[in-house]
Amino acid sequence: MAEKAIVLGQDKRPDFSVVMVSDYESGEELSWSQLRETLRILAEEPNAEGVEFIFAESRIYSNRLPSDIQNILPGLKIVWSDATTHYELKNEGARAASADVVGFVDVDCLPERGWLTSLMQTFKAHPEVDIVAGRTRYSGRTFAERVFALTSRGYLDPGKAGETHTLGPNNCALR
Repeated sequence: MAEKAIVLGQDKRPDFSVVMVSDYESGEELSWSQLRETLRILAEEPNAEGVEFIFAESRIYSNRLPSDIQNILPGLKIVWSDATTHYELKNEGARAASADVVGFVDVDCLPERGWLTSLMQTFKAHPEVDIVAGRTRYSGRTFAERVFALTSRGYLDPGKAGETHTLGPNNCALR
C-alpha cells in the first residue's frame, strides 16, 4: 500500500497530476540521473504551478534516494510502495493523485519541453476526450537500441494526430 504524501500550504486541488516512475535500473545512479533530468524539464514548464508531481518508487530503494531530488521540483510527492513493477507503481501513483487528470512519464523517456503544457491545453480544448497520448521517441546509445525501441512501440503509433485504438502506458494522460 502506498503512503500518501502531504504537501503543506496546498489548499487548492491541482488541475493536473503527473506520475513518474522508473522502470529501468531503479535505485541505481542512472535512474536517479534520469529522474533529475525529468524533474528539471517539468520544473521549467510554464504551467507547472497548478500541477501535482508524484514520483512512485519501490520501498526497497527508499534508503538510496539522493538528498537533492526533492529540491529540483518543489512540492514533489514521493510515494513509497511495496510494488516492484512499473505498472504497479503507476497504479500506486494514480491512487495518490489528487487531480481529475493524471499524466504518466517513465523517467527513462524524457518529456520534451512543453509536453505538460500541450497535454493540459488538449484536455481543456477537448472536454469530451478522456485519454491523450503523445509520441514516445527513444534516443538510445546505439543504432540497434534506437531501432528496437522504435519497433517495440511503433505498432501502436498511428503516425499522426487524431483518434487511436491503442495506447501505450507511457507519455499519456487520463481523465
